[in-house]
Amino acid sequence: MPDAPAAVPQATLVTVDEDYAGQRLDNFLIRQLKGVPKTHVYRIIRSGEVRVNKGRAHADTRVEAGDIVRLPPVRTSERAEEKAQAMQRVMTEVARYGASSTVGGYAPAAEFPILFEDDFLLAIDKPAGVAVHGGSGVSFGIIEQLRMARPEADFLELVHRLDRETSGILLIAKRRMALKLLQEQFRERETDKVYLAELEVAGVEIVPSRFLQPSDPVVLPSSGEFVVKPTVGAGSRDAGRFDAADPEPAMAHAAALLAEGRTMMIQPYQRSVDERGETALLYFGGSFSHAINKGPLLARRDPGDPSTLQPSRALFAPERITPTSATKAERGAGDRVLEALAGLGSVGHELSPAPYVRIDLVEGDDGSTLLLEVELTEPSVFLDADSGAADRFADVLAALLVAERSR
Repeated sequence: MPDAPAAVPQATLVTVDEDYAGQRLDNFLIRQLKGVPKTHVYRIIRSGEVRVNKGRAHADTRVEAGDIVRLPPVRTSERAEEKAQAMQRVMTEVARYGASSTVGGYAPAAEFPILFEDDFLLAIDKPAGVAVHGGSGVSFGIIEQLRMARPEADFLELVHRLDRETSGILLIAKRRMALKLLQEQFRERETDKVYLAELEVAGVEIVPSRFLQPSDPVVLPSSGEFVVKPTVGAGSRDAGRFDAADPEPAMAHAAALLAEGRTMMIQPYQRSVDERGETALLYFGGSFSHAINKGPLLARRDPGDPSTLQPSRALFAPERITPTSATKAERGAGDRVLEALAGLGSVGHELSPAPYVRIDLVEGDDGSTLLLEVELTEPSVFLDADSGAADRFADVLAALLVAERSR
């Protein structure tokens, strides 16, 4: 009896859902055809084997919700087949022996403390000492562990990153729409500290600041201590505390920053910071949530020892964080900063008020309350400093997503 003829592979039709609306066709196909080499993906687009709503399309065509995309029959690479089989073995072992098991070098599954979760977003409390993703010298991070712990999840992507040694809120998108929306918000926030000059013009009392472009001559203060740092940075990296009595180290540091093409700033060091630190006010959704005190990051260990005044090369220097109650003057200063930011259009794009704002204040030598920094992009909001902070922040995120879905 002759063998039955082999089944002929058939094309499939895929309906684009709202999560992928606006995505390029080539990227849409790469996600749909896992394991198919990119060169083959582009070939089937050029040949017309891929159709969108029965018509030919280009790689840069943007698909829309409801579009019907014809996918021709394709074969995945042997490497992709092997990876799929290995992943199946991992899932089998996890089911049999538990989520902490590992096989074939894959990340062990793990969950982390959840601050908020719905169908679109997962917000977790990232502990210090854990990388957010694998990379150079790191086999795996939080995102790989979450994917292993949630094999049924079709989409889990980091919205942003936090340094390995930094604790804080880490946002993971569960839908592409949420990833796109939230990343747009991160990109469109201002992070260059020259915004302080705009706020000063708007009437906010700031720590006196002078900004230098790479082509500007360096003129240092003639007396007292001062800080030299780049206007774009994180934590205390490349921030140095210097004394006018010994200007050479400060001049060398300023010259190095400008030689790298970086804008820098010079501020008088506020002596109150050594004794009282900084006060950070946290606002969620435009409303005050809580306050913390931060110990001095550029403190002298031994007065007169120049070795303790060198610029920090650490991304985040060790901090002493304690809960505190904001004074009436500090609350008033914080509210004025928020009003000024709103007037400048800096708190938001389509998110108004901003989901979170951190306002760092110090006491000036004359007893006034001065703005040191506004933080809109680094979500170090110290939820553990106040028992109700996590719930307040979760409510703001939930309201944001509900509003977005209703648009």
